[in-house]
Amino acid sequence: MKKFKHIMILSLILLSIPQTAHAYIDPSTGSMVIQILVAAFAAVGYTVKVYWGKIKTFAGKVFKRNK
Repeated sequence: MKKFKHIMILSLILLSIPQTAHAYIDPSTGSMVIQILVAAFAAVGYTVKVYWGKIKTFAGKVFKRNK
């Protein structure tokens, strides 16, 4: 267990040291990032919509008024 801890600490130290990257970012990369963000917001919105309906239905059954 002690070796694993030392390996993890060493890995974190090595990963935190910045290295230069000689890379080219294509102009269409920005639009792809925007598409990913829009899709993520849409997915979160849809998920909230689906579960909000289930929560509302459940709360309606629990707190149903007797007439």
